Amino acid sequence: QPTNPTRFSYVWCLCCVIFILILNVLRFIVVVKMPHARMPGLELNELSEYDMKFTLTKTDTSVANALRRVMISEVPSMAIDLVTVECNESSLHDEFLVHRLGLIPLRSERVYEFNENRDCDCDDHCTKCSVEFTIRARCEDDFMNVTSRDLSNSNERDDLCRSVQPAHLSGTSPGRALVEKDTGILIIKLRRGQALRLTAIAKRGIGKVHAKWSPVCTVSYQLEPPVSLDLERLNRILKNEKKKELVKFSEGILSMDGPNGSLCYEECFIRGRIMISPDTVRKVMDLVAAEKADPTGIVKIQNNPERFQFTCETDGSLRPEQVLLFAFQELLGKLNSLQGNLTVPYEGPHGTYM
Repeated sequence: QPTNPTRFSYVWCLCCVIFILILNVLRFIVVVKMPHARMPGLELNELSEYDMKFTLTKTDTSVANALRRVMISEVPSMAIDLVTVECNESSLHDEFLVHRLGLIPLRSERVYEFNENRDCDCDDHCTKCSVEFTIRARCEDDFMNVTSRDLSNSNERDDLCRSVQPAHLSGTSPGRALVEKDTGILIIKLRRGQALRLTAIAKRGIGKVHAKWSPVCTVSYQLEPPVSLDLERLNRILKNEKKKELVKFSEGILSMDGPNGSLCYEECFIRGRIMISPDTVRKVMDLVAAEKADPTGIVKIQNNPERFQFTCETDGSLRPEQVLLFAFQELLGKLNSLQGNLTVPYEGPHGTYM
């Protein structure tokens, strides 16, 4: 039988009403349980093989600092942890040599597929938790440079272990050689007749345990406090000539509008695309001082910033965007663990707490 159009419209309207009611209930629950919840944003400014600049918005200093600390000390990577020196005829002690080996960055894009060595089922180490490298070098000339390119992966047959290779070029400064011409990271120098033979085991770890497992050279953020001007006072203090001078100096932040030439903000500043520079602030203060007016309150600075400009530089073990994604993953894991423990009773000195 054909469907009754009137009945179909009635059912469709009823479903829409129920759906809207469910959305309102969920919205009410979120507002009640999380009245001050924020939705942070991220703006990518620059990205290269080893460097990244991004802006974290709509959050506070605690979140920004937590992200910075996790990127430095909680993101895992692979690094040489155990070295067996079979023959070292160089001028450096074994401990010094092993320390230099541990600081060589290793490509760790698939680091999460490796097991933690302490959690692995093997007795000592295996291809599921570690990667083995060897060096077999003997100097036949007057001198020889042993570099990271002399580290040979002994587990080339294993696809996961083959992905871990030394990051021979860990810098992009103009003085560095090109990748195809780079000789690698220098480990030691040998004289004629000297030899070096060793076996190195790379394992997964985090920078909190040792700095060699930190995938970044540095992670820093700069506060971006919103700076605004009291345009009403500036319009009373400054003359039209001074206003025009300030508009030219403001780099597209200010403009003159109306028959009286009043100062006003440009659309790009209102939308937060550009900020008032320190040079503009100095120019405003100089113009106000030239008119012998009170500069107090002309420049307003927000003491609770919500925009943080991050700069991240990696050592080559991970790409910058991978470090950021892994850091978010670690942060979410910590928050989920905390949320799961909030309902567990705690036996304190003064009783049981929920």
